[in-house]
Amino acid sequence: MPDPERLARIADELRANDADAIICGLPCNIVMMTGYWPVIGNSLAIFTRDGRMQLIAPSDEEDLARRAGLTQITTFEAGSLSDLRTLPEIIGPKVETAVRELGIENAIVAYESGGAFEPASYVSMHFFGDGIFEVLEDAFASGSLIAADDMLARLRAALTPDELVSVREACRIAGDAFEEGQSSIERGRSELFVAARFRDGLSPMKRSGGHVSCMSGSNAMRASGAFAMSGTRSLESGDFVLVHCNSWLNGFWTDITRTWVLGEPDAEKKRVQTAIAEARLAALDRIRPGAQARDVDLAARNVMKQHGFEREFKHATGHGVGFAAIDHNARPRIHPASPDVFESGMVFNVEPAAYSEDFGGSRHCDVVAVTQTGYELLTDFQSDPRTLIAAAVSRAH
Repeated sequence: MPDPERLARIADELRANDADAIICGLPCNIVMMTGYWPVIGNSLAIFTRDGRMQLIAPSDEEDLARRAGLTQITTFEAGSLSDLRTLPEIIGPKVETAVRELGIENAIVAYESGGAFEPASYVSMHFFGDGIFEVLEDAFASGSLIAADDMLARLRAALTPDELVSVREACRIAGDAFEEGQSSIERGRSELFVAARFRDGLSPMKRSGGHVSCMSGSNAMRASGAFAMSGTRSLESGDFVLVHCNSWLNGFWTDITRTWVLGEPDAEKKRVQTAIAEARLAALDRIRPGAQARDVDLAARNVMKQHGFEREFKHATGHGVGFAAIDHNARPRIHPASPDVFESGMVFNVEPAAYSEDFGGSRHCDVVAVTQTGYELLTDFQSDPRTLIAAAVSRAH
């Protein structure tokens, strides 16, 4: 169901940019505008400044779109046995018709024009890219097209209360999966086995699921990179066991990591876990409306430095979460050079960490929402490092 507060925010943004309408093709933008999360990525959504909306979607997604509460839907057949037309050739006439019906053929219209991170809603995704201009140029031959990328980034930065409900529920589902999954952390189990057990708990309903990786021992050091990947390595006593999860619910995403110690931790691992726990609390303590995102990063970084792990904390403290899982450009950027300022409704991760060839890698990643007076921790589970150690100790052989 389209969110009234979201629609009002989009209309305000269009007025502020002297635009009459906006057209989007990226699924993350369509779910923000309409509440519907496209499956394949070949849908377009049009929203006008006076509040009218039109979704142009493949016919086999119509039922899903209507179940999401949409009524203004134009469908098209994405494939045919009679010809081999491209998607712009198929969808172009539908766009022209919708534009005429909305009366915006001579309008100033904003559209996606740059690169983007996009969480996948299916095994293969279509992205219009520059092809979106090919679709729009005929429909707006008498109008004007302007880039909407900065506008969309601002709109995605703060969630509405209804959108926050979806992220909160996605985090609850993930929390249940983490509570169940920790029983699989045993010596001799492979990283792939552990990841699969955690992932099993992420699909309790339609259009929910997720990606989980487990990285242990020396392999956990690599978790500082751009992606995480489970391996065939078997867990050993004394390992850091890092479990990373990006889960989704109807187009809203989480970004969660917990790290266990398998067996009795040595002095260095205790130091690492203590440093990360204190850095996490220092970061959370700075979160409130009006605060600078870079100050939250600095708070976490200073604690890691005090404990001697400045160089081992190799990435930013966080980034926007909700409409995307991993997008380091999603606002607010919790980064040393970030210009972003917190406002109520912003959702992001806080992920202090340390990675080294000596001890492997450890990270604690929470999802946090800015409230009117402070913050709400959406992943309030398995937060005490002593509990994470105890859970592992009882299962080491």
